[in-house]
Amino acid sequence: MNLRPALLPVGLLLAACSQPPAATAGPATTADSASPAADGPANCRHHAPRALELALDGVTSVSFEVGPDTLVLTGQEQATGQLSGRACAASADLLDGLQITQQREGDQLRVKLEAPMRQGLSLGRERYAWLDLRGSLPAQMPLSVQLGSGDVRLTGTGALQARVGSGDLVASRIGGPVQLTLGSGDVQIDNANGLAATLGSGDLEASAITGAVELTVGSGDVKLHGIGSLSIPALGSGDIQAGQINGDVSIGSVGSGDIQLQTVTGSVRAQTIGSGELRVDQASGSLQVQQLGSGEVKHNNIGGDVQLPRKP
Repeated sequence: MNLRPALLPVGLLLAACSQPPAATAGPATTADSASPAADGPANCRHHAPRALELALDGVTSVSFEVGPDTLVLTGQEQATGQLSGRACAASADLLDGLQITQQREGDQLRVKLEAPMRQGLSLGRERYAWLDLRGSLPAQMPLSVQLGSGDVRLTGTGALQARVGSGDLVASRIGGPVQLTLGSGDVQIDNANGLAATLGSGDLEASAITGAVELTVGSGDVKLHGIGSLSIPALGSGDIQAGQINGDVSIGSVGSGDIQLQTVTGSVRAQTIGSGELRVDQASGSLQVQQLGSGEVKHNNIGGDVQLPRKP
């Protein structure tokens, strides 16, 4: 999953700008090759530095609104926070509209990556604009991220609430639980204390989750390894693969999707399997399925009782 410099945002903010075509670069308005996040494409026609010191006095959590931008945040042993990098746009007018703003709301600091709104037609002209930023926050600071079509990478932060449209999110060493709502994007999570996720058509990979995991999945795909107990209230047509589950597995309804479980330290219980498939390879407890449609249940090396309904 590569961090991308610019994509279309989801519909909350920034209807602004699409990624530029691969064209020969023109002269830049402002050179900023030394900026910490100056790794955008070579044809960044107009660019300028951007920086912001975060006003964190009395703040207990920080929220970020990100559109087609790139944001890399690291938790550090410090009481301060800052962002720096560059703005990149197809024109000087679009460049001027690329700003970082912050606003205090109670004990939460709201940080917004602003971009100019699209107005009218571009008439064949290149039209792109995004921010490419890196920054730091106090370690274990709880975060809320609302991401459109851009890319966010988090390391060493606190509890995380994330809403992702079509963008990419990578989060590691999260010092608390993760709450995720995912549209069509991609998310990777490594080392967190619990995970609750609702997926549309996006893909999720998670590992080293010490707490419980709860998943509601439409048509997306999920891969899990090294987690606590697992609850799947509903699965549509997506696929779930989970291994090294340290606890029980509870499954509500499965449509046409598939669930593969490997090495479960506990029991597996499912209410309804439609036309999909449930496969369990090694569980120390029992396996129980209450209702089974045209789908299948396959199992191997189950330590306890196996109770399966007769197929209609």
